Amino acid sequence: MPNDDLLERARQIHTRTPVILIHDHVPLPADVDDCLAGGICGKVHLPILDIQIGPDAMATGRVTEGWARHALEQFGQSFRQIEADPRLKLATTAADFERARQQRRLAVLLGSEGGKLIEGSLDLLYGFYEMGYRWMQLTWAFPNQIASFYGPDEGPGLTDFGRELIGVLNHLGILIDVEHSGKQVFEQVMELSAQPILMSHGGAHGALQRSRHPEWNRGSYGCFLDDAMLKALAQKGGLLGIHFFGPVYFRNAESFCDITLADVLDHVQYVADLVGPDVLALGCDFFPTTGDWAELQRSQNSPPDHFVVRKQQLWRFTAELLRRGWPESDIQKVLGGNFLRVCRKVFGE
Repeated sequence: MPNDDLLERARQIHTRTPVILIHDHVPLPADVDDCLAGGICGKVHLPILDIQIGPDAMATGRVTEGWARHALEQFGQSFRQIEADPRLKLATTAADFERARQQRRLAVLLGSEGGKLIEGSLDLLYGFYEMGYRWMQLTWAFPNQIASFYGPDEGPGLTDFGRELIGVLNHLGILIDVEHSGKQVFEQVMELSAQPILMSHGGAHGALQRSRHPEWNRGSYGCFLDDAMLKALAQKGGLLGIHFFGPVYFRNAESFCDITLADVLDHVQYVADLVGPDVLALGCDFFPTTGDWAELQRSQNSPPDHFVVRKQQLWRFTAELLRRGWPESDIQKVLGGNFLRVCRKVFGE
Protein backbone atom coordinates (compact mmCIF):
# COMPACT_ATOMS: atom_id res chain seq x y z
CA MET A 1 0.00 0.00 0.00
CA PRO A 2 1.51 3.37 -0.99
CA ASN A 3 2.15 5.86 1.81
CA ASP A 4 0.61 9.32 2.06
CA ASP A 5 3.59 10.99 0.35
CA LEU A 6 3.22 8.74 -2.71
CA LEU A 7 -0.54 9.32 -2.81
CA GLU A 8 0.00 13.08 -2.75
CA ARG A 9 2.64 12.83 -5.48
CA ALA A 10 0.17 10.81 -7.55
CA ARG A 11 -2.56 13.42 -7.11
CA GLN A 12 -0.15 16.12 -8.25
CA ILE A 13 0.80 14.10 -11.34
CA HIS A 14 -2.89 13.92 -12.23
CA THR A 15 -3.20 17.71 -12.08
CA ARG A 16 -0.46 18.29 -14.65
CA THR A 17 -0.92 15.23 -16.88
CA PRO A 18 -3.73 14.41 -19.30
CA VAL A 19 -5.35 11.32 -17.72
CA ILE A 20 -7.59 9.56 -20.25
CA LEU A 21 -9.70 6.40 -20.06
CA ILE A 22 -9.72 4.79 -23.49
CA HIS A 23 -12.76 2.56 -22.92
CA ASP A 24 -15.76 3.60 -20.82
CA HIS A 25 -19.53 3.03 -20.71
CA VAL A 26 -20.72 5.06 -17.71
CA PRO A 27 -23.43 7.57 -18.77
CA LEU A 28 -22.08 11.09 -18.89
CA PRO A 29 -24.29 12.88 -16.33
CA ALA A 30 -23.42 10.28 -13.68
CA ASP A 31 -19.73 10.38 -14.43
CA VAL A 32 -18.39 13.93 -14.43
CA ASP A 33 -17.91 14.31 -10.69
CA ASP A 34 -16.12 10.97 -10.31
CA CYS A 35 -13.83 11.63 -13.28
CA LEU A 36 -12.85 15.10 -12.11
CA ALA A 37 -12.32 13.82 -8.55
CA GLY A 38 -9.88 11.24 -9.92
CA GLY A 39 -7.98 13.80 -11.99
CA ILE A 40 -9.35 12.39 -15.25
CA CYS A 41 -9.63 14.89 -18.09
CA GLY A 42 -10.95 12.66 -20.87
CA LYS A 43 -12.52 9.39 -21.87
CA VAL A 44 -13.55 7.40 -24.91
CA HIS A 45 -17.29 7.07 -24.32
CA LEU A 46 -19.05 4.12 -25.93
CA PRO A 47 -22.82 4.59 -25.56
CA ILE A 48 -23.59 1.68 -27.90
CA LEU A 49 -22.45 -1.91 -28.35
CA ASP A 50 -23.30 -4.61 -30.84
CA ILE A 51 -26.11 -5.50 -28.44
CA GLN A 52 -28.77 -3.38 -26.76
CA ILE A 53 -28.36 -3.43 -22.99
CA GLY A 54 -31.61 -4.72 -21.50
CA PRO A 55 -33.44 -7.87 -20.38
CA ASP A 56 -32.84 -9.62 -23.74
CA ALA A 57 -29.37 -8.18 -24.39
CA MET A 58 -27.74 -11.31 -25.79
CA ALA A 59 -30.69 -12.04 -28.05
CA THR A 60 -30.26 -8.62 -29.68
CA GLY A 61 -26.76 -9.64 -30.71
CA ARG A 62 -28.28 -11.78 -33.43
CA VAL A 63 -30.27 -8.88 -34.88
CA THR A 64 -28.68 -7.32 -37.96
CA GLU A 65 -30.99 -4.38 -38.72
CA GLY A 66 -31.90 -1.15 -36.99
CA TRP A 67 -28.48 -0.41 -35.53
CA ALA A 68 -27.94 2.92 -37.30
CA ARG A 69 -31.19 4.28 -35.91
CA HIS A 70 -30.31 3.02 -32.43
CA ALA A 71 -26.88 4.66 -32.68
CA LEU A 72 -28.40 7.97 -33.77
CA GLU A 73 -30.62 7.93 -30.70
CA GLN A 74 -27.77 7.13 -28.33
CA PHE A 75 -25.32 9.59 -29.86
CA GLY A 76 -28.03 12.24 -29.92
CA GLN A 77 -28.53 11.75 -26.20
CA SER A 78 -24.77 12.06 -25.62
CA PHE A 79 -24.57 15.27 -27.64
CA ARG A 80 -27.44 16.78 -25.62
CA GLN A 81 -25.72 15.82 -22.37
CA ILE A 82 -22.45 17.37 -23.47
CA GLU A 83 -24.21 20.55 -24.53
CA ALA A 84 -26.11 20.78 -21.23
CA ASP A 85 -23.10 20.47 -18.91
CA PRO A 86 -20.34 23.11 -19.23
CA ARG A 87 -17.90 20.68 -17.59
CA LEU A 88 -18.15 18.37 -20.62
CA LYS A 89 -16.44 18.90 -23.97
CA LEU A 90 -16.76 16.90 -27.21
CA ALA A 91 -13.32 15.70 -28.32
CA THR A 92 -12.38 15.10 -31.94
CA THR A 93 -8.67 15.97 -31.73
CA ALA A 94 -5.79 15.34 -29.35
CA ALA A 95 -5.71 19.04 -28.45
CA ASP A 96 -9.25 18.83 -27.07
CA PHE A 97 -8.02 16.61 -24.22
CA GLU A 98 -5.24 18.99 -23.22
CA ARG A 99 -7.64 21.95 -23.28
CA ALA A 100 -10.06 20.00 -21.10
CA ARG A 101 -7.30 19.35 -18.55
CA GLN A 102 -6.37 23.02 -18.43
CA GLN A 103 -10.02 24.02 -18.00
CA ARG A 104 -10.78 21.24 -15.49
CA ARG A 105 -13.36 19.71 -17.81
CA LEU A 106 -13.97 16.21 -19.14
CA ALA A 107 -13.32 15.69 -22.85
CA VAL A 108 -15.52 13.00 -24.43
CA LEU A 109 -14.51 11.14 -27.59
CA LEU A 110 -17.47 9.18 -28.97
CA GLY A 111 -17.26 5.67 -30.37
CA SER A 112 -18.89 2.25 -30.44
CA GLU A 113 -18.09 -1.21 -29.10
CA GLY A 114 -18.80 -3.03 -32.33
CA GLY A 115 -19.42 -1.90 -35.89
CA LYS A 116 -23.07 -2.87 -36.41
CA LEU A 117 -24.08 0.79 -36.32
CA ILE A 118 -22.92 1.33 -39.92
CA GLU A 119 -24.89 -1.73 -41.17
CA GLY A 120 -22.27 -2.50 -43.80
CA SER A 121 -22.60 0.98 -45.35
CA LEU A 122 -19.74 3.43 -45.89
CA ASP A 123 -22.32 6.19 -46.38
CA LEU A 124 -23.52 5.65 -42.83
CA LEU A 125 -19.92 5.69 -41.60
CA TYR A 126 -19.36 9.09 -43.27
CA GLY A 127 -22.52 10.40 -41.63
CA PHE A 128 -21.47 9.30 -38.17
CA TYR A 129 -18.01 10.77 -38.75
CA GLU A 130 -19.53 14.16 -39.55
CA MET A 131 -21.39 13.96 -36.24
CA GLY A 132 -18.13 13.47 -34.34
CA TYR A 133 -17.70 9.68 -34.28
CA ARG A 134 -13.99 8.88 -33.90
CA TRP A 135 -13.62 5.34 -32.53
CA MET A 136 -14.71 1.95 -33.83
CA GLN A 137 -14.24 -1.34 -32.05
CA LEU A 138 -14.81 -3.70 -34.96
CA THR A 139 -16.69 -6.51 -33.20
CA TRP A 140 -18.09 -7.64 -29.89
CA ALA A 141 -19.59 -11.05 -29.04
CA PHE A 142 -21.33 -11.70 -32.36
CA PRO A 143 -20.40 -11.67 -36.05
CA ASN A 144 -21.31 -8.54 -37.95
CA GLN A 145 -20.81 -7.14 -41.45
CA ILE A 146 -17.15 -6.43 -40.65
CA ALA A 147 -15.83 -9.69 -39.22
CA SER A 148 -16.81 -13.20 -38.22
CA PHE A 149 -17.27 -14.34 -34.62
CA TYR A 150 -14.22 -13.97 -32.41
CA GLY A 151 -14.47 -17.40 -30.73
CA PRO A 152 -12.04 -20.32 -31.02
CA ASP A 153 -13.38 -21.10 -34.51
CA GLU A 154 -12.86 -17.67 -35.98
CA GLY A 155 -14.00 -18.35 -39.51
CA PRO A 156 -12.60 -16.10 -42.25
CA GLY A 157 -11.93 -13.12 -39.98
CA LEU A 158 -12.54 -9.86 -41.82
CA THR A 159 -15.22 -9.87 -44.49
CA ASP A 160 -14.63 -8.22 -47.86
CA PHE A 161 -16.42 -5.17 -46.50
CA GLY A 162 -14.27 -5.30 -43.38
CA ARG A 163 -11.10 -5.26 -45.46
CA GLU A 164 -12.31 -2.24 -47.41
CA LEU A 165 -13.41 -0.54 -44.20
CA ILE A 166 -9.93 -0.51 -42.64
CA GLY A 167 -8.59 1.78 -45.36
CA VAL A 168 -11.60 4.09 -45.07
CA LEU A 169 -11.19 4.35 -41.29
CA ASN A 170 -7.54 5.27 -41.86
CA HIS A 171 -8.51 7.88 -44.45
CA LEU A 172 -11.14 9.53 -42.27
CA GLY A 173 -9.06 9.40 -39.11
CA ILE A 174 -11.10 7.02 -36.96
CA LEU A 175 -9.30 4.99 -34.31
CA ILE A 176 -9.48 1.21 -34.86
CA ASP A 177 -9.99 -1.05 -31.86
CA VAL A 178 -9.43 -4.81 -32.32
CA GLU A 179 -10.59 -5.80 -28.82
CA HIS A 180 -12.63 -9.05 -28.80
CA SER A 181 -11.72 -9.69 -32.43
CA GLY A 182 -9.43 -12.69 -31.97
CA LYS A 183 -5.94 -13.33 -33.27
CA GLN A 184 -6.84 -13.76 -36.93
CA VAL A 185 -8.60 -10.40 -37.21
CA PHE A 186 -5.82 -8.79 -35.17
CA GLU A 187 -3.24 -9.99 -37.69
CA GLN A 188 -5.37 -9.01 -40.68
CA VAL A 189 -5.92 -5.48 -39.38
CA MET A 190 -2.25 -5.14 -38.50
CA GLU A 191 -1.42 -5.93 -42.11
CA LEU A 192 -4.06 -3.68 -43.66
CA SER A 193 -3.96 -0.58 -41.44
CA ALA A 194 -1.53 2.21 -42.24
CA GLN A 195 -2.20 3.68 -38.80
CA PRO A 196 -1.55 2.35 -35.27
CA ILE A 197 -4.34 0.20 -33.88
CA LEU A 198 -5.59 -0.32 -30.35
CA MET A 199 -6.56 -3.21 -28.10
CA SER A 200 -8.66 -1.11 -25.78
CA HIS A 201 -9.36 -3.15 -22.65
CA GLY A 202 -7.37 -6.31 -22.01
CA GLY A 203 -4.09 -7.71 -20.80
CA ALA A 204 -1.18 -10.03 -21.54
CA HIS A 205 -1.27 -13.83 -21.71
CA GLY A 206 2.28 -13.94 -20.38
CA ALA A 207 1.23 -12.12 -17.22
CA LEU A 208 -1.60 -14.60 -16.70
CA GLN A 209 0.89 -17.46 -16.90
CA ARG A 210 3.12 -15.79 -14.28
CA SER A 211 0.27 -14.79 -12.00
CA ARG A 212 -0.47 -16.00 -8.48
CA HIS A 213 -3.34 -18.03 -10.01
CA PRO A 214 -1.61 -20.00 -12.80
CA GLU A 215 -4.15 -22.81 -12.51
CA TRP A 216 -6.77 -20.40 -13.90
CA ASN A 217 -4.54 -19.33 -16.80
CA ARG A 218 -7.11 -18.18 -19.34
CA GLY A 219 -8.64 -14.69 -19.41
CA SER A 220 -11.68 -13.71 -21.48
CA TYR A 221 -11.24 -14.71 -25.11
CA GLY A 222 -10.22 -11.93 -27.44
CA CYS A 223 -9.07 -9.67 -24.57
CA PHE A 224 -5.50 -10.86 -24.08
CA LEU A 225 -2.43 -10.63 -26.31
CA ASP A 226 0.39 -13.14 -26.48
CA ASP A 227 4.00 -11.96 -26.62
CA ALA A 228 4.19 -12.02 -30.42
CA MET A 229 1.03 -9.91 -30.70
CA LEU A 230 2.34 -7.44 -28.13
CA LYS A 231 5.59 -7.05 -30.03
CA ALA A 232 3.73 -6.51 -33.30
CA LEU A 233 1.45 -3.95 -31.66
CA ALA A 234 4.40 -2.07 -30.21
CA GLN A 235 6.28 -2.11 -33.51
CA LYS A 236 3.30 -0.47 -35.21
CA GLY A 237 3.00 2.17 -32.49
CA GLY A 238 -0.30 0.78 -31.19
CA LEU A 239 -1.73 0.55 -27.69
CA LEU A 240 -2.99 -1.99 -25.17
CA GLY A 241 -5.45 -0.57 -22.65
CA ILE A 242 -5.16 -2.43 -19.35
CA HIS A 243 -8.46 -3.74 -17.95
CA PHE A 244 -9.55 -2.85 -14.39
CA PHE A 245 -12.47 -5.31 -14.10
CA GLY A 246 -11.20 -8.30 -12.13
CA PRO A 247 -13.37 -11.15 -13.51
CA VAL A 248 -12.03 -10.56 -17.03
CA TYR A 249 -8.69 -12.00 -15.95
CA PHE A 250 -9.74 -15.32 -14.44
CA ARG A 251 -13.24 -16.67 -15.05
CA ASN A 252 -14.88 -19.86 -16.23
CA ALA A 253 -18.46 -21.09 -16.57
CA GLU A 254 -18.84 -21.69 -12.84
CA SER A 255 -16.74 -19.14 -11.02
CA PHE A 256 -14.26 -16.27 -11.06
CA CYS A 257 -11.06 -15.60 -9.17
CA ASP A 258 -10.46 -12.52 -7.03
CA ILE A 259 -8.10 -10.00 -8.66
CA THR A 260 -6.51 -7.00 -6.94
CA LEU A 261 -4.90 -3.78 -8.14
CA ALA A 262 -1.52 -5.44 -7.57
CA ASP A 263 -2.46 -8.19 -10.04
CA VAL A 264 -3.44 -5.62 -12.65
CA LEU A 265 -0.20 -3.73 -12.08
CA ASP A 266 1.66 -6.99 -12.71
CA HIS A 267 0.16 -6.90 -16.24
CA VAL A 268 1.35 -3.33 -16.66
CA GLN A 269 4.83 -4.31 -15.53
CA TYR A 270 4.91 -7.42 -17.72
CA VAL A 271 4.04 -5.43 -20.84
CA ALA A 272 6.53 -2.68 -20.00
CA ASP A 273 9.30 -5.23 -19.43
CA LEU A 274 8.52 -6.98 -22.72
CA VAL A 275 7.97 -4.07 -25.13
CA GLY A 276 8.43 -0.86 -23.12
CA PRO A 277 5.93 1.60 -21.60
CA ASP A 278 4.93 3.25 -24.89
CA VAL A 279 2.31 0.59 -25.65
CA LEU A 280 0.27 1.04 -22.43
CA ALA A 281 -2.92 2.96 -21.72
CA LEU A 282 -5.87 3.02 -19.31
CA GLY A 283 -8.43 0.56 -20.71
CA CYS A 284 -10.36 0.36 -17.45
CA ASP A 285 -13.78 -0.53 -18.98
CA PHE A 286 -15.93 1.11 -16.31
CA PHE A 287 -19.65 0.45 -16.79
CA PRO A 288 -22.80 0.94 -14.69
CA THR A 289 -22.97 -1.48 -11.76
CA THR A 290 -26.76 -1.45 -11.31
CA GLY A 291 -29.79 -2.18 -13.48
CA ASP A 292 -29.52 -3.88 -16.86
CA TRP A 293 -25.72 -3.61 -16.97
CA ALA A 294 -25.47 -5.46 -13.68
CA GLU A 295 -27.85 -8.17 -14.89
CA LEU A 296 -25.76 -8.63 -18.04
CA GLN A 297 -22.67 -9.22 -15.89
CA ARG A 298 -24.51 -11.66 -13.62
CA SER A 299 -25.70 -13.58 -16.68
CA GLN A 300 -22.02 -14.07 -17.57
CA ASN A 301 -21.21 -15.20 -14.01
CA SER A 302 -19.42 -11.96 -13.12
CA PRO A 303 -20.03 -9.77 -10.07
CA PRO A 304 -21.10 -6.40 -11.50
CA ASP A 305 -19.01 -4.26 -9.15
CA HIS A 306 -15.51 -5.72 -9.04
CA PHE A 307 -13.19 -2.98 -10.31
CA VAL A 308 -9.74 -2.97 -8.75
CA VAL A 309 -9.81 0.81 -8.20
CA ARG A 310 -12.55 3.42 -8.46
CA LYS A 311 -12.48 6.30 -10.90
CA GLN A 312 -12.53 8.91 -8.16
CA GLN A 313 -9.45 7.28 -6.63
CA LEU A 314 -7.55 6.54 -9.82
CA TRP A 315 -4.48 8.23 -8.38
CA ARG A 316 -4.04 5.05 -6.27
CA PHE A 317 -3.03 3.30 -9.50
CA THR A 318 -0.48 6.04 -10.13
CA ALA A 319 0.80 5.86 -6.56
CA GLU A 320 1.41 2.13 -6.94
CA LEU A 321 3.48 2.75 -10.06
CA LEU A 322 5.52 5.28 -8.08
CA ARG A 323 5.97 2.75 -5.29
CA ARG A 324 7.28 0.25 -7.83
CA GLY A 325 9.92 2.74 -8.94
CA TRP A 326 8.39 3.95 -12.20
CA PRO A 327 9.71 7.33 -13.35
CA GLU A 328 7.10 10.05 -13.70
CA SER A 329 7.80 10.38 -17.43
CA ASP A 330 6.76 6.76 -18.04
CA ILE A 331 3.72 7.07 -15.78
CA GLN A 332 2.56 10.08 -17.80
CA LYS A 333 2.74 7.97 -20.95
CA VAL A 334 0.47 5.31 -19.46
CA LEU A 335 -2.01 7.80 -18.03
CA GLY A 336 -2.64 9.52 -21.35
CA GLY A 337 0.52 10.49 -23.20
CA ASN A 338 0.61 7.33 -25.30
CA PHE A 339 -3.03 7.71 -26.28
CA LEU A 340 -2.52 11.34 -27.28
CA ARG A 341 0.45 10.28 -29.42
CA VAL A 342 -1.79 7.85 -31.32
CA CYS A 343 -4.53 10.46 -31.60
CA ARG A 344 -2.11 12.91 -33.21
CA LYS A 345 -1.01 10.24 -35.65
CA VAL A 346 -4.55 9.20 -36.61
CA PHE A 347 -6.36 12.55 -36.43
CA GLY A 348 -3.47 14.73 -37.54
CA GLU A 349 -2.37 17.91 -35.79
